[in-house]
Amino acid sequence: MELGNETVTLVDESGREHTIEYSIVVREIGEFGQEEYGVMVAGDGETIYVTGITMDAEKIVKLMKLLTRCGVTPVSLHYVIEDLL
Repeated sequence: MELGNETVTLVDESGREHTIEYSIVVREIGEFGQEEYGVMVAGDGETIYVTGITMDAEKIVKLMKLLTRCGVTPVSLHYVIEDLL
C-alpha cells in the first residue's frame, strides 16, 4: 500500500523540468498486524522502492519531507537512505 503521495517539479541546469513523485509505502508484517514503512520515488521513467526502512510512522513522515524538500531523485534515493541509516 502507498500513501503520503507528493509530487515535486525540479529544474536541472539546462532548464529542463523533471516531475518526481514520492510515496510512503506501508507493508504489514508479522501475525499481529505490525507495519513497516518505506518510500517510493518515481521520475523520468524510473521507479525505485526502498522498503523496510522503519516501523516508526513519524520517522518515515520526516524522511518523506526531507526527500521532497531536497529533491531526491530515483537515481540518488539509495545513496541518501544509506547515508541516513
